[in-house]
Amino acid sequence: MEKCKYCKKDFEPVCVFGRKQLYCSISCQRKQYYQVNKERIIQNSARWQKANPEKTKVTREKVMKKYYENNRDKFNELMKKQYHLHKDRWTSRTVTAKIIRGKGYNPYKIPNPNCKLCNSSKNLTIRNTTYPMGKKAICEAIDKGEIYYVCKQCRKK
Repeated sequence: MEKCKYCKKDFEPVCVFGRKQLYCSISCQRKQYYQVNKERIIQNSARWQKANPEKTKVTREKVMKKYYENNRDKFNELMKKQYHLHKDRWTSRTVTAKIIRGKGYNPYKIPNPNCKLCNSSKNLTIRNTTYPMGKKAICEAIDKGEIYYVCKQCRKK
């Protein structure tokens, strides 16, 4: 009997191609390899993602769509939990969007209708640094620059 180098469980080693087995399973071997080479693996992955941004984006979208389809109930429960944990933020975001778009309120425009970081005017989203409640507080936050537009590329940074 030998002890696995990763999980320390006892196992009966098998000699394959003249090599002594060090791990109880292939999963223990892969986990150990990842721990030893973690930084290099992450760097290589980041380098590939930088070189192939279109494939990365498609892959992430496909994975999220597939996860949502397979785990719809779990995903909905997660969203409900996040809503109840941060109900004030969700409410503030909803009211802010309604105020800016003019739905049910007199429209209140953000002074600079471009991205605050790169000055782009495409793919803009609203960014909150504070989450005020009520129209007056939201309008003041917009004037102070606490609520502003950011493009999707800058939002990811």
